[in-house]
Amino acid sequence: MKLAACQRFRPDEAPSGWKVEPLKNRLRLEYGTGLSEMERMEGDFPVFGSNGQVGFHDAFLVEGPGILVGRKGSVGEVHFSKENFWPIDTVYYVRRLFEDNWSYLYHLLKFLNLERLNAATGVPGLTRRDAHFILGAFPEPHEQQEISGVLDVAEDYCGAAERRLETARHFKRALMQQLFTRGLPGRHAHFKETTIGVIPESWDVVSVWSVLNSPPFSGVSPQSRQEPPGTPILNVECIDDGECTTTHVSYVDVDAPTLEECRAKVGDFFVLRGNGNREYVASGGLLREEPATPTIFSDKLIRLRFNESEVVDRFIPYMWQSYSFLRRLQSKAESGSGLWMMSKRDIRRELFAKPPLPEQREIVALMDATINRITVCHGELDAIDRLKRSLLQNLLTGKVRVRG
Repeated sequence: MKLAACQRFRPDEAPSGWKVEPLKNRLRLEYGTGLSEMERMEGDFPVFGSNGQVGFHDAFLVEGPGILVGRKGSVGEVHFSKENFWPIDTVYYVRRLFEDNWSYLYHLLKFLNLERLNAATGVPGLTRRDAHFILGAFPEPHEQQEISGVLDVAEDYCGAAERRLETARHFKRALMQQLFTRGLPGRHAHFKETTIGVIPESWDVVSVWSVLNSPPFSGVSPQSRQEPPGTPILNVECIDDGECTTTHVSYVDVDAPTLEECRAKVGDFFVLRGNGNREYVASGGLLREEPATPTIFSDKLIRLRFNESEVVDRFIPYMWQSYSFLRRLQSKAESGSGLWMMSKRDIRRELFAKPPLPEQREIVALMDATINRITVCHGELDAIDRLKRSLLQNLLTGKVRVRG
């Protein structure tokens, strides 16, 4: 075990008046106590596991404020509770040995990247022995309070940005369910019962096959590598939240005919053929930008290209993310060899509700605006997160001092 993976402090680089010493000199990680969901009684005290709060109970084990560190599963994740709480047996809780500021200790433990101390060979695990010997930096109590005050504000801003992003995502999910089953809000007064449910009277029920301009096509999967040289290849990791990106491509060697036949182009829509989790199989992603270099796609993906005289650009990719359509399609998946698999035939035959082209354009415009809002929230969160990490680095190493 290399403790240097987490080590960030050197005594000779610490500011005057700071102590750099092993964590065991200032705190102890104590085991939580098992409390299954069946054993929990309705109450006001939060129950914490390695992923954070997992419920409530009518009794507490530790007086707050307190800090929790993931022991099993989400190794090294650090959580804070302002109130009395119950830590279950997948987490440690912190026992202070002196009067260090609780908030300062919380930020210090997060900064140390304890997840790098995974000591288990199967289920990820963190041993107290390893964590206790990591060096931490400890200013005087008044400076700990000043540092934690700045970092608390940064964390509050980050939390608010995360909530705005989650609100935007929730709105997107609710909006899709409305738009692709009932149409634009307030637009339709008359509806009809169909094989896929109630839809506006002016809409048609059609198959995916009827709006394609070419048959569904699977790529190829030659031996790949993580780094160049070679031709970039899109794989299952490239499909995320309705989009296909080139962020996680690998590289392969292919001949010119294969490159031409399997070349990915902007506007292509890729469907995930198989996955160990049924909730991911058949999910799709739109390639919104032309790859910077010629790129192909693997045989784990099925490429769909749509007839623009039948469906406007981006209508099907947005519709594909709606809960009712995707769950209906996923119900056709078959399990074998540990994977849920989706066939091209089932994709071609799947039905959906198709509005007239003018309403499709309005729906796409509304979805575009919603996606743009999510993108803005993402950018805001990324900027705040970068600021928070910079503050952690500078304040907890003393490179920047806080003066009251």
